[in-house]
Amino acid sequence: MGKAWLRLTGLLCAGLMVCSGNLFAATSETSPRAHFLTVKQSLEQGEATPVQAIASLKDYPLYPYLLFWQLQSSLDGQDSGTIQTFLDAHAEMPLATQLRVAWLRYLAGAERWEDYLGFYQGSNSADLRCHAHTAQLHSKQQAAAWRGAAELWLVGNAQHRACDALFAAWEADGQISTVLRWQRIELAMAAGNADLALSLATGLREAEQAEVALWHTVHQDPQGLAEADFLPAKGPRRAAIALHGIKRLASSEPEQAAELWPLLASRYAFDSQQRDEAAHAIALYLALRGNLRALEWYAVLEPHSFNQSSRGWVVRAALRHKRWLAALTWIEEMPAAERDSEMWSYWRARALEGLGRQAEAELLYRQLSTARSYYGFLAADRIGAEYNLNHRDLDLEPAVITRLESHPAVLRAAELLAVGMREEARREWSHALGRMSREERLAAGSLAARWAWHDRALLSLAHAGHFDDLAIRFPLAYAESFFSQARQHDLDPAWIYAVARQESAMDPHARSRVGAMGLMQLMPATGEAIARQLETDISDRNSLLDPELNIRFGSHYLSQMLARFEHPVLATAAYNAGPHRVERWYPPQASMDADIWVDTMPFHETREYVRRVMAYAVFYDQRLERPVQRLSERMQAISKPVLVIATTDRAGEAQ
Repeated sequence: MGKAWLRLTGLLCAGLMVCSGNLFAATSETSPRAHFLTVKQSLEQGEATPVQAIASLKDYPLYPYLLFWQLQSSLDGQDSGTIQTFLDAHAEMPLATQLRVAWLRYLAGAERWEDYLGFYQGSNSADLRCHAHTAQLHSKQQAAAWRGAAELWLVGNAQHRACDALFAAWEADGQISTVLRWQRIELAMAAGNADLALSLATGLREAEQAEVALWHTVHQDPQGLAEADFLPAKGPRRAAIALHGIKRLASSEPEQAAELWPLLASRYAFDSQQRDEAAHAIALYLALRGNLRALEWYAVLEPHSFNQSSRGWVVRAALRHKRWLAALTWIEEMPAAERDSEMWSYWRARALEGLGRQAEAELLYRQLSTARSYYGFLAADRIGAEYNLNHRDLDLEPAVITRLESHPAVLRAAELLAVGMREEARREWSHALGRMSREERLAAGSLAARWAWHDRALLSLAHAGHFDDLAIRFPLAYAESFFSQARQHDLDPAWIYAVARQESAMDPHARSRVGAMGLMQLMPATGEAIARQLETDISDRNSLLDPELNIRFGSHYLSQMLARFEHPVLATAAYNAGPHRVERWYPPQASMDADIWVDTMPFHETREYVRRVMAYAVFYDQRLERPVQRLSERMQAISKPVLVIATTDRAGEAQ
């Protein structure tokens, strides 16, 4: 049934806007799909399921899932041979990894340590690693167990509770030395986990415990360093503790830290590296606040003490105040690969232009303007050049698509979508991509786009390194809803599309790690607040996954941000970071060039977010067959709005 069934789904979903929710309608109650759903429900409810009921579906693409659920529900009744048979038979499926992990956790709980080592193949999960070294300890592999314990010990956060028994045995054997304990305390303090550091100190001598207690006090109240008796100058780690305090103070009050540092520098015996660390911290947080004094602090630091991040921030500090010579000097000090990136090439040209070196600037702008990107568009605007919006369809032989339609993972993903198991479908697709050739990945992108499975289409093409098919990259899904909301709120439809594309890759079922939902990634509290504003009933949080409602609510929120900030760049930043933060980022002067404001925002995520949305709006202008609005029009100079309107941020809190 495979090829014919998939070709049918291809016909059903041939248009970009045909399929959105359940891609494939069920056939009949006697179909394999209906039988699968019946058996699935039976297994989920813990009912006894006849072996024949499962075996009758062995030719159905999702048959392995039934076996997996059956095994997973009764691990305590399974033998290692049965588990291994499944793992061997389905080694190319993500289910194999899931079952192995579940089985390992069962074996650890049952203290079947020899079996555990037989199934363990390495892991990034701390609990599985801890269990593995515990298993080694029980299998008379003490040296290996202690090496593993040392690796797991040296982290700055609380380790998984599965490590408790391992660490206890390690300590009982006298293996946790004072040096190791101090190493972890230092890691914990560097990570800001002062309470963990305090608890770790209980294994130290009384005098050393007092040192950690002092460190904890400085962490809690770094402003106390201004008092002479707050942290006595003498002590084995006083310089390290004072350094921690000044860096912590700089993160919240950089100007105060800058004033306090000379006093501390004379009081404590800092080495050269510690002095550099303190100066870098003060310079960074001054730069993040837009304080011009950051340049003074950076200027006295040795070039070897800079990394990529600090090089970027010294340039941003100069850009924010249009100190073009300083910006150019620091950019030209960058390693060639860094300096020649699109971002720094653009700012190098801007600095040259600011210094009146127009010919050199224009040469750089012209080279960069050929790029189909945010900085390429900005560069084109500086010289009045046309945007590069070249589109190239995927050029695939039909036979490649036909072969991929028969790929077992593709068959499973399609059927998982059909029965509403979207997360499992995504997992199958992503797992399979890692094992595909470039040609197969291109075909996967084409096939996913045909199914209107836009986020997987984008992922597939990205894995193949193909970015020229703009129709697949910027889909026109849910056009009626987007245009309706654009008209209602007098918003640019290309802008709304660009926000949705950045937020969810056009996946109406998207859920973020923090709980944002749907196409425009609304937090549940935000959805509830907007529902009250619009006098709309939402039955439960999952209502936010409805594309039409999500677009309606997201567009309403965007319109609020635009009304509040009176600028699409500020409104875009507020959609990502929250309006309260954007208010703190207003330029101190009367106005600021928008490109400078965007690239000097404190949050890396928001800088990248705004750049992408602005560029994506250009692509959506083209896709919507509208006149392309240039970035110079969307990104006019930024100033503080005259009127501040009370709205709700995306966490649902009134501002």
